[in-house]
Amino acid sequence: MFENAKSFNQDISTRELIRPDGSKYKAWDTSNISSMIGVFKNASSFEHNISNWNVDKVNESYKVTRDENGKITGSTPTFSDFATGSKLTPEKMPKFIEPK
Repeated sequence: MFENAKSFNQDISTRELIRPDGSKYKAWDTSNISSMIGVFKNASSFEHNISNWNVDKVNESYKVTRDENGKITGSTPTFSDFATGSKLTPEKMPKFIEPK
């Protein structure tokens, strides 16, 4: 979604917002997302706190391995590549549960 977005650094927290008509909604509701592969990879300016994101249903975030010709040779479930190259620190990231 924000992969390679070099200048993106907006607040995308999950706080409750109020519409002009007075109704409420949760901004950035991530509770039903199952895949977050490389969402912030190389988003080099992004550093907002998203540790309150609900990522309980995320079951797909893979590190892809390639051979010397670039052909995909395999993938490993991991969340380590979620924000590689961004300014997100561990305390600002969602709390993923690593697969066993």
